[in-house]
Amino acid sequence: MTTTGGILHLDGHPWWPTGFNAYQLATDWTVNAGCGAMVDLDSYFSSRQPGTVTRFNAFQNLAVDKRNGKLNFEPIDAVFTATQRHGQLLIPVLAAQDGGCEDEQYRTRKWYLGGWQEPTDMPLSYSEWVAAAVDRWAGSPSIAAWELLGEPEVGVCATPDCDLHQRRCPEDSPQVLRDWVDAAGAVARAHDQRHLLTLGPLGGA
Repeated sequence: MTTTGGILHLDGHPWWPTGFNAYQLATDWTVNAGCGAMVDLDSYFSSRQPGTVTRFNAFQNLAVDKRNGKLNFEPIDAVFTATQRHGQLLIPVLAAQDGGCEDEQYRTRKWYLGGWQEPTDMPLSYSEWVAAAVDRWAGSPSIAAWELLGEPEVGVCATPDCDLHQRRCPEDSPQVLRDWVDAAGAVARAHDQRHLLTLGPLGGA
């Protein structure tokens, strides 16, 4: 998949993709803590037309073995394997703004200004996870694009829970986000020069 003048192309032809947001595909309760229900991958992908795009959560926590706290890529590997078997395409989402299905912590302005490179309670920092994930799956023919973060928002929180009505985005937030995309994108680009990078902006953004 490529883009020219704001128009997507697939194999050199203008393309308007269709698909689903099936965030829970890498849930495997025998291995990870999960994010949504378990799915029979072959049943899911066989019910889609070839070339359909699926956006799913490829979060680090779904590659952490709940039995020992160590990295275990098998649940996400299985999604890529099934996708390829059925001639489908994927947009892996590498993390979420609200920390959902990971640490459940809203990613504040401080995170965009450097926190994304700092250690976490998981084996890898966000930066290290981007490098590890992109390096591992960049060769898959199923990749349509990498989504660096779902629903990014450079917010400053007035309450510990970062309630929607108690947070604000400073005037320079667009530039902070742009700078972060360039920096995080460079991490991904070090491992994959070929595939598109994208974000999952909030509705109306």
